Amino acid sequence: MSNVLYITKAEGVAGKETPPVVIEIDGLFPDFTSTSHWQAFEDQQAMSLHDALRRSLPGGVYDRLFIIMAEHKASDLIVSLDKCGGSK
Repeated sequence: MSNVLYITKAEGVAGKETPPVVIEIDGLFPDFTSTSHWQAFEDQQAMSLHDALRRSLPGGVYDRLFIIMAEHKASDLIVSLDKCGGSK
C-alpha cells in the first residue's frame, strides 16, 4: 500500500520559485559487511533527506518538524531513576 503526502512548499525568494520535491521511500536497506559502510550509508540518506526538506519546506513547517522529531526522540532517551539505581 502506498502513502502519498501533499505538503505545501516554501515561497520562492528573490523571484526564484521553490521547485517541487518528490521523496520516494522504497527499497530495502543494503546488506553491508562493515559497520562503517552502514553508518556512511545512513549519514548520506539522512543528509539527502534533510537537504531536500530544508530547501523546500516553509520555515515554520521545517522548525515544527524538528521540534516534533526531537520530542519523539527525547522520549526514547528518558531513563527512569530506578533503572539507574536511584529512587523515584
